[in-house]
Amino acid sequence: MVANMQLGHGSLVADPNSFPQDGFLLVVGKQGSCKVPQGSCNMDLNFPELFLDGSMVASGMQINNAMGTTIGPGGYFLNFTKFGLQINAGHEVIMDRCWLGETNFEYDFAKHKTSPNATAIQINGNDHYILNTVVF
Repeated sequence: MVANMQLGHGSLVADPNSFPQDGFLLVVGKQGSCKVPQGSCNMDLNFPELFLDGSMVASGMQINNAMGTTIGPGGYFLNFTKFGLQINAGHEVIMDRCWLGETNFEYDFAKHKTSPNATAIQINGNDHYILNTVVF
């Protein structure tokens, strides 16, 4: 269980040579581990002004079984493989004033013989909010 925590005003960048493929740079809680009736074992978390760069090997952030969590303002999630943000269960996770991009805007998919295939935001639960957020 995690409670009353703030992590932000900085950067996390995956090392493409050593980071586990498709892992998350930042994980809160363990998916499916919360056994309380409401399903929220992690609460009152704040992630302001956080830059996450998956370096084309990692996903951004996974939030599990959380309540009262704010991501942003000023979040920037870039170069993620599967997910920029994945929310599993819990209640009231809010993302506000953030930017998410599988790649930077000038990335040439045709030149690299790839196509976009990541999901910027996946919500597996109810009562979560995405406000004033740009997906590119």
